[in-house]
Amino acid sequence: MYVDDVVGEFFKTLRNPVLDWFAIFVHYGLYFSVVIAFVLVMYVVKKRKESFMLLNAILFNTFFVYIIKQIVRRIRPDVLFNLLFMDRFSFPSGHTSIAFVIATTMSHYSRKHNKILLFILAVLVGFSRIYLNAHYFTDVLFGALFGVFTSLFIGKYEGVILKWERKVSKKMKSFLK
Repeated sequence: MYVDDVVGEFFKTLRNPVLDWFAIFVHYGLYFSVVIAFVLVMYVVKKRKESFMLLNAILFNTFFVYIIKQIVRRIRPDVLFNLLFMDRFSFPSGHTSIAFVIATTMSHYSRKHNKILLFILAVLVGFSRIYLNAHYFTDVLFGALFGVFTSLFIGKYEGVILKWERKVSKKMKSFLK
């Protein structure tokens, strides 16, 4: 696609050691730690509903991103660095999609300044995916849109999901006794 080529060429002009380090940090450190931290912290601070909704949105999103990748089968561009945990297919960007799932889901439960920070972090994840040449621009754009859509979809059925969770939790407690 033409837009992918133009954006890709623009990102090549940005390459420098500082941004290389930053993009790799976002890829490895920030992304994984944010996903794990949000779920754990929300659960530990007794935000059970929020952590459960976030976990559901992440699982739902991950499943459908995988399905879409298997259907579309778009081969990745030549990745800049030897990044671990990467499959062959790039569309849509799973990292970006989950970052936007987290931002959208948690912004539903957060104050205004936290919402802005959540979306800045999500955009940085998308930036790092293009910068590292792990994805084309359209992979990241669709990943972001799909992440927001997933979160809104899960949020729409929050009552049903939480009712199911209480039912399962109650059965698990009686089973474990």
